Amino acid sequence: MRQGVYFSMKLAVVSYRHYFAPEVFQSDRPEFQEDRSTCFLRVLRERLAERGIDLVHCDDAAPEDVWGYIFINHNGKYLERLERTGYKGRLFLIVFESALVQPDNWLPEIRCRYSAVFSWENPGGGSSGQPERFLFFWPNPLSLAEQPLPFSERKKLCVLMAANKWKRRPNELYTERFRAILWFMKHHPEDFDLYGYDWNISPAKKLVEHVRNAWRSFRGTQVRPIDVSPVYRGSVSVKKDILKNYRFCICYENAENFPGYITEKIFDCFIAGVVPVYLGWDGAGRFIPEDTFVNKRRYPDYESLYNYLATMGDKEYNGYLDAIDRFLSSEKAMRFDVSSFVETLVEGMGLKRAQKESGEP
Repeated sequence: MRQGVYFSMKLAVVSYRHYFAPEVFQSDRPEFQEDRSTCFLRVLRERLAERGIDLVHCDDAAPEDVWGYIFINHNGKYLERLERTGYKGRLFLIVFESALVQPDNWLPEIRCRYSAVFSWENPGGGSSGQPERFLFFWPNPLSLAEQPLPFSERKKLCVLMAANKWKRRPNELYTERFRAILWFMKHHPEDFDLYGYDWNISPAKKLVEHVRNAWRSFRGTQVRPIDVSPVYRGSVSVKKDILKNYRFCICYENAENFPGYITEKIFDCFIAGVVPVYLGWDGAGRFIPEDTFVNKRRYPDYESLYNYLATMGDKEYNGYLDAIDRFLSSEKAMRFDVSSFVETLVEGMGLKRAQKESGEP
């Protein structure tokens, strides 16, 4: 029971506890509506409540009372705990993270333990013994899109918004972000701002990174930014409130060469009304019109990219914004809306069929 409503089934989500904070489901503050980690849960809970299904956090229900579990990325410890209880209900895996960040999401021996897998990879049944796969497009709250600021009111040329992260694995693009930051810091700091978490590092860690950078230089690999204070502007709670003040956003995925991997990053730009400089899967143009973004792959170095961005006039710039507006108003864009993602989950989990089999209306 919740607020006097009767629920005939429970569906539990295996996720961080703060994903189920009351504000996620009750607050109209934009930071909760914008957060991709939680915005779909609010819509999903409302959608399921209409069918008498209660969406709860996994710690708030006993396994014997739960029809199915949704795992937001694989959680080995929790899955083993369920298996030890003898749980026989449905298990659903939502694959958000790529093999770069969470390799176990992609292991056949892991996936075969689930009833169904939802992923941005190609849909369809897997090999023998593998669960059915359902294609989804990354969920975005497209209704938050705002009227872009006029070209003349943009306070600065470029912004980059990302946490200070790195992975030593093939296909990573963290290094390319570092390269962009270092180039702008050296050549045009007046035209560039950096936002995100974990860029303010301690003096002790700075010393360690200086030593590591010396080793990287010796090996001929990319060094990492250490003191970003000339361009660093802190972290933000609502990305679109910051992004909208810039003409361009350096918008790189965490990884490349993963077909179908198009995350919220480019849509953050579209929602804020800023033109993205995009780098990621080279097939992204199959789903997002190429006239909506500046393709970083067309510029071999940052000097040529900067010259293109800095000399762009308002007519050409507004052409990008018009293309973004047309795309956001199209059916193609709706595939990336949170409502479409929720519908994919409801259909793929077979909730309608399960309710019919149990005799529920």
